[in-house]
Amino acid sequence: MATFSQPAGRATPRRLELTDLALLAGCVAYLLLKPIYLFPSGGPQLADAVVAGLAVLLLLRGAVRLHPAAADVGLFAGLFVFYVVLVNFAWAMWLSDLSMVKAPVFYFYNFMMLMIWLQLDREYGSLFARCVVYAILGATLLQVLASPFVVNNDMQRQTVFFNNPNQLAYWVVLAGSLLFVYSLRVHIPLGMKIAFAGGLIYLAALSLSKAGIIATAPMLGLAFARSRRQTIAALALGGLLFLVASGTTLFEQVAWRIGNIGEQSDDNIVSRGYARIWTYPEHLLLGAGEGRFDRFGAWTVKELHSSLATVLFSYGIPGFALFCLMLWHVCRGASPYAAAFLVPPFLFGLAHQGMRSSLLWVLFAAVASSRRGEADSIESRERAGSADEGTDRSRRPT
Repeated sequence: MATFSQPAGRATPRRLELTDLALLAGCVAYLLLKPIYLFPSGGPQLADAVVAGLAVLLLLRGAVRLHPAAADVGLFAGLFVFYVVLVNFAWAMWLSDLSMVKAPVFYFYNFMMLMIWLQLDREYGSLFARCVVYAILGATLLQVLASPFVVNNDMQRQTVFFNNPNQLAYWVVLAGSLLFVYSLRVHIPLGMKIAFAGGLIYLAALSLSKAGIIATAPMLGLAFARSRRQTIAALALGGLLFLVASGTTLFEQVAWRIGNIGEQSDDNIVSRGYARIWTYPEHLLLGAGEGRFDRFGAWTVKELHSSLATVLFSYGIPGFALFCLMLWHVCRGASPYAAAFLVPPFLFGLAHQGMRSSLLWVLFAAVASSRRGEADSIESRERAGSADEGTDRSRRPT
């Protein structure tokens, strides 16, 4: 039977049982299936069925024990979700409209995903991290290879396996951030990292999402900023992609989309729904809930297209404070490098409501599970190896 080792300060290594293999395989399946949408948006997809199976398996197995830091994240996440349920159910009763109870379902599901990820990351450590990294690499490769066969020539913006282009762009930002967070614990060869970055750039370009392209840039900048060698490699990749893509239709489309930022009808804070925050400030007290957007005038019949602004307006100062406390506990003991990868998704979230994506909550768990100065981080081991090598050379007789 296979064995696995844990990072310093985590559980003692033990033999993998059938249940362990099923849990690890379930996480891999979730990440591989996450980009595949077979049903309408807003409903369960294939990856969600896998998550349900993971939850049942963990409950049947029992013995769920979180690290104290992870428990704090779970506590404030649970309080935030409880408040989400409270606000939306109160509005559902006041408005006599059960559509208001749909949002809490997403948040409860994402809370469950957060807790599952925190538990499995703590339990399986570096083995779990490797599974995550290779699953994301596999999902990226699958989409890149399949893209020529699923391109819709009648549409300028492509979706690959998603239902709309913004979902594809958000996946690029979240999956890339998640992989680079786990690169603290899993050695990714530079060539593989460059190829992965190229795949993300290609998929973001296919989506032609302005928010996605803008958020991908700092994400890749962070990913290749850890050493001069990686920075040079990233600049070389950028130059190569520019030379190869320059003059192509896709390149011209991307350039046109970026060049037109602020000129289209939906490129302003009013059309994105921000204006309702100061137009209806009374909802900042306790929250307006999510749904029945016709309450805020005919010109704001859609949801507020912002992650953090949605939390503030929909759940008021109490909900926003609970969410910020959760984020503080996510980042409090985390590697600063890992925590920095929360910026790209929230940058994307300035123009889109991204709180419903379970992959965002998986990223929260991944950041919370990283540790400041973690013993098994690649960077720490490389530095330690270099120091040991220098010491050995100094001890050799001349």
